[in-house]
Amino acid sequence: MCERTHLTPMLADVPPRLLYDGPVIRLLVATMLFFLAACSTPRTEVIIALDTDFDVPAEVDSFVVTVTAPDARTQVARATLGPGESPLPRATGVLHTTGPLGPFTAVAEALLGGTVVATRRARFTFVAEQTRVLEMHFLRSCQGVSCGAEESCDASGCRSVDIDPMEMPPYGGTIPGIGRGDGGVDSGMDGGPDVGVDAGPDVGVDAGECPAVCNAGCAGGQCQVLDPTTDVRCPSGMPCRIRCEGDGACPERLHCPEDGQPCTVTCVGPNSCARATDCEGASTCDVTCTGADSCAGSNNCKDAASCNITCDGPAACAGKAQCRASDCTVLCSGEGSCVGANECGLGGRCAVTCSGDRSCAAGTTCPDACACSVTCGGAMSCGTGAMCPAGCDDGAGCTSAMSCDTCP
Repeated sequence: MCERTHLTPMLADVPPRLLYDGPVIRLLVATMLFFLAACSTPRTEVIIALDTDFDVPAEVDSFVVTVTAPDARTQVARATLGPGESPLPRATGVLHTTGPLGPFTAVAEALLGGTVVATRRARFTFVAEQTRVLEMHFLRSCQGVSCGAEESCDASGCRSVDIDPMEMPPYGGTIPGIGRGDGGVDSGMDGGPDVGVDAGPDVGVDAGECPAVCNAGCAGGQCQVLDPTTDVRCPSGMPCRIRCEGDGACPERLHCPEDGQPCTVTCVGPNSCARATDCEGASTCDVTCTGADSCAGSNNCKDAASCNITCDGPAACAGKAQCRASDCTVLCSGEGSCVGANECGLGGRCAVTCSGDRSCAAGTTCPDACACSVTCGGAMSCGTGAMCPAGCDDGAGCTSAMSCDTCP
C-alpha cells in the first residue's frame, strides 16, 4: 500500500492548507515516477499537458492552470517560460483521493506580461485507478477564432469542452507536446494559492495610452482589468477583459464598453462578481461564472450583437440573465445555477440550456424572440418552465423547429 507521506517531496512547494480529500494539484517531477511505480494501488490522476507554437517568450511568457472541483473548490498552478526555465512542454498533475470522479473544469491560460493571450477550457472526469493525460495546447491557428461558450479551440477547430475519457490516453512516462516530440517529466509548474495574474510594469502600451481603469495593462490594445474593488466602466474605443479571482472579488458593478467593442468577464472565485454585469451595447459579450455563488447580480446583454453567459459554479448566476441580444446563449450547468429568470427576446435568437440539477428555477421567458430553444436536462431544472414564442412550446421547453425559427 502506498503511504500518503511518500508524496511529501513532490508537495514541498505547495502549502499544506491546499491538501484536502479531493483533487490535489502538485508539481509533476521525476520523483513522482518512483513513488508511482512503488504504489500497490494505482493512482487516480489526470496530468494536464501544456505546449504552444507561439514564440516564447516574445508572444507567451507564462501558463496558468485553474482546476475547479464539483464542489467549487479551486487550485491553481503557474509556470514561467523563457530562457533559464524548463523547456516546453510543461505539465501539472491533478491527484484524486476521495469524492466524485467528476466533472472537473480546467481552464488553461497562456499569458504575456500578465495579459491573457489564449485560453483553453476542458471539462473532464477521472478514470478510477488510472493516470490519464489531458492535452491543453495553445495553437496559433486558434488565434482570432470565436468558439461557443461550451467550446474550446484545438487543432481541429472549435470543439466541445467535454472530454471523453477515451480522449485522455494513459500516461506512458512522457509529456506530449506540439511538433517537437515528447517532453520529459519535469513540469516546472508551480502550485500554490496565488491565483492572481502578475502584470508587470511593461504591458506593451505606453502608460499615457492606457486608461487608469485598465489596472493590468493594455497589451494588444485590449483593456485588462483585474480584481477591481469599485464600480468599473471599461473605456470606449477598445476591447475589454475583466477577470475576478478570489473569494468576494469584484464586489461592485461591472460595465463593458457601450460603443460596439467586445467584452469578456470571468468570475472565478467564490462569491465573485456580486453585483450586476452590464454588457449593453457591446459587440460581443462573454460572461463566465465558475465560482460558487458567483455572479449574484444580473447579467444584462441588451442590444449586444452576441452574448454568451456560462454559469458553471454551484448557485452561480443568482440574478436575472437579461439576454436580449441579437444572438444569445445561456448555459446553466452548475447545481442550483441561474435561479433568477432567464429573459430572452427583443427579436433575437436565444438558446438556454439548463443541465445542472435544480438550475433555472425561475424559468425562461422569450415570447418575443425570433427563435428560442430551451433545454431542461438537469434534475428538477427549469422550475416554472418556459414562456415560448407562440406555437413553439413542445411541453418540455421551447422548440427550435423550422416553423418557429423566423430570424432574419
